[in-house]
Amino acid sequence: MYDFSDGYCPECELAHNKSQMLLNDGDFWECPACHLQAKGGRLSPFFTLLRSRGGGAFRENKVSATEDIRGAALAKQVVDKTGKESVQHFENETELRQFLATVRPRHSAA
Repeated sequence: MYDFSDGYCPECELAHNKSQMLLNDGDFWECPACHLQAKGGRLSPFFTLLRSRGGGAFRENKVSATEDIRGAALAKQVVDKTGKESVQHFENETELRQFLATVRPRHSAA
């Protein structure tokens, strides 16, 4: 589960729920249940979990990550002190859970 993504929310899967991530107005994948955000797509080898949750503003056409993401490596967004962003793979489920506990709360939709 922490190795590759199929477009379902990894946080909801940890709770034994299936929730398709949808494209939001910010061009990120977002879970409608817990608002976890990710980025990645057909051309990216990564499905990168972001450090902040979305606001629940989804695109009208309801594009699902399950239609776009197939076998992308599940990774996390890492930002260093200078603001430079990188991607880091999850080593195990514990590391995934620790990351999810640090994701900033949902912000309000505009």
